[in-house]
Amino acid sequence: MTEVIPKVYEQAMPKHGIAALAPLVEEARAAGDAVAAELIRRGGQELALAAGAVARALDLGREPFPVVLAGGAFRACPSLVDTVVAALDMAAARPAPLTVEPALGAVQLALEELRGRP
Repeated sequence: MTEVIPKVYEQAMPKHGIAALAPLVEEARAAGDAVAAELIRRGGQELALAAGAVARALDLGREPFPVVLAGGAFRACPSLVDTVVAALDMAAARPAPLTVEPALGAVQLALEELRGRP
């Protein structure tokens, strides 16, 4: 795993290259690697903090709101889901599964808006 460090920092690996390493981190965590487990734990905490920041920016207050856990990181690192859920402020955030692909969901919301539905 230590051979990855120079590739990321010294060769300026692009984001998609770093993202491609996610399954390896998940695999290492599953094999008991403490560094990989810590990366996933910290990543989950950062994602939960980001969700809280968005909620504050949108002034959602303390009303419950869904947080959809979707994207390549969750597919590549399934253990990230539990980490994010554990770090979320559960007084307000409700983890929700992705039930519709984001683009389709956006179209459905737009159609509902056009029909006058909230």
